[in-house]
Amino acid sequence: MIETFSYRTKINSNEFIHTVYAKDIHASLSQWITRIKDLQNEFYSFDAETVAIIQDQMLIKSAEIAANEFNHHIAFCINDTACITHITKLKKEHPDFTAELYYLRTTEGGRKSYAYSGYRPHFKVDGKREMTSAEQIFIDQDRVFPGESINSEIRILGKDTFKKHLFNGLDFQLYEGTVLVAKGKIIEVLNEDLKRS
Repeated sequence: MIETFSYRTKINSNEFIHTVYAKDIHASLSQWITRIKDLQNEFYSFDAETVAIIQDQMLIKSAEIAANEFNHHIAFCINDTACITHITKLKKEHPDFTAELYYLRTTEGGRKSYAYSGYRPHFKVDGKREMTSAEQIFIDQDRVFPGESINSEIRILGKDTFKKHLFNGLDFQLYEGTVLVAKGKIIEVLNEDLKRS
């Protein structure tokens, strides 16, 4: 199962929170570096200069990394000021099913940019008008680009709507509003309440 980690950093009066999905704390570290680089200069993330400083300190191993069962943090310096990123493992529900996903190319009407693990489009199956939010946790990578296929753990919000309705091999679609962004096939239903008898 993929774990969920919250990376919380306070620099001056600003606090930045990044959510990373990985198999363990050590795998999440490299994904965090990729995440902050991708998100640099976004209002909820670090600026490019801060990202470069953190990357450099991680590369030359001057950043202190503590990742054990009791204390998870990264200590580094920004403009001679000591900073700490606290890493917390979050409790999440078990996934409802695993699936193979194909993200439509932009030319097929799909997304213009990649989607991160944790992305929550709308889930729809043929024969049902109802849709629900579906949190995807990508397996073995942190993001997927248009035109790519990926395996994912998926949790859906409206479980009652799909009770006893899902089965291995079921095709489904993922939407952003009314726009189809991905097609999927269930590999294995893990939530017994959702599994068709």
